[in-house]
Amino acid sequence: MDEQQAGREAQDAVLDAAERRALFRSRAFEIFERLPAGEYTGEDIRLAIQAEGVEPDHVNAWGAFIGTLARGEDLHDTGRVRAMRARGSHGRRTPIYQKRTGPVRVQGVLFSWEG
Repeated sequence: MDEQQAGREAQDAVLDAAERRALFRSRAFEIFERLPAGEYTGEDIRLAIQAEGVEPDHVNAWGAFIGTLARGEDLHDTGRVRAMRARGSHGRRTPIYQKRTGPVRVQGVLFSWEG
């Protein structure tokens, strides 16, 4: 394989990964938007999204996704915490968020799906 071919393959791999990340975020936002208003932890939101078969390429994407929601306008930190439920989390304390209804606005971008 020559250097140009290797470069094209590397670019394709980067673009494929970017498309997969964008698809994950889009599908995860769609599922998040359908959740009713109420209190959730990041773990609750992750489990709801996973229940619909949506998984990111990397486990760290969950933290990035929840962090993006928490910095947005539709998920607010209540200042309270509770123990995580997943066995592997060893009961770590996690923030409880309040979700509002309606479309999700994150960093000025409105995500809304008709369905």
